[in-house]
Amino acid sequence: MRFGKHKVQVDAIEQLVHPSQLRAIGYAIHYAARYMDGQKSIKEICRLVLADIQEKGLDCLSDRGIRGDFAEFRSYELAATLSRFRALRVEQKHTTRT
Repeated sequence: MRFGKHKVQVDAIEQLVHPSQLRAIGYAIHYAARYMDGQKSIKEICRLVLADIQEKGLDCLSDRGIRGDFAEFRSYELAATLSRFRALRVEQKHTTRT
């Protein structure tokens, strides 16, 4: 998968069985930027994106309206793709347990 000038290795994500899933995940990563505020975890961002898809349908990922060439994916596949996106910079937040 190419995301801009960056290549994301998704060969090892066995659950991705159709190119339309990968296409939808690519758009979902772009869509997820609206939730990336430095406060939310990747897990929470994935949950929010999937909640939007559940409510509005897969076509909410595209700013061009109805596409018809997306296939459903799970949060696992989205998170697995994000974890392989080497250009993505994340910061681990340290929490204290009481």
